Amino acid sequence: MPSLHPRMPATPLNLPAILIIVGLLLLALAHGIVHVKADEDYDEGIEGGEVEAGDVAEGLGSLAAWGGGVLVAGFIVFREAYPRIVRAGVKLPGTLYKSALTFHAATSVLLGLVGLYHGYMLRAHARAIEYALAGVIAFTLASGVILWFSRGNVRRLARLIHVQRALAAAILILVLIHVATIGD
Repeated sequence: MPSLHPRMPATPLNLPAILIIVGLLLLALAHGIVHVKADEDYDEGIEGGEVEAGDVAEGLGSLAAWGGGVLVAGFIVFREAYPRIVRAGVKLPGTLYKSALTFHAATSVLLGLVGLYHGYMLRAHARAIEYALAGVIAFTLASGVILWFSRGNVRRLARLIHVQRALAAAILILVLIHVATIGD
């Protein structure tokens, strides 16, 4: 099985397989979130529980925020715990870290794009906070993609930018402000 990345060996969890699986899961989750919202509308007496574009946008936003938060936090915990577990003498598969990194990359790109599409669908209601959030998400995604496919000095610069905790904190704070003030 060939590898898509020059420094990453081929593993059972390669990028195309992860993209397909995660993409299908995201579609299923978004579909479920949207239809739960439509059922709630029906229960509240809104015309037949029809799915509207606003419901789709809300579902995508929820999916991006919760999915991105859980997956990125999970990877950070894994990244910090992995060396300690190995130093403690626990035998782990040699490709586990690279597989986790590939999964992090694929899901982050997909969820970031879902979040950006959520913003695009609701751009008529966008305020400065939403534009700031879109900019930080796009910047983080771009640095991650450059990190994934680059070499040498460009890779060092992309890594320096991408692994900054300030970016994750900025996204978290902006998402929380966005959610807390969206009705205002």
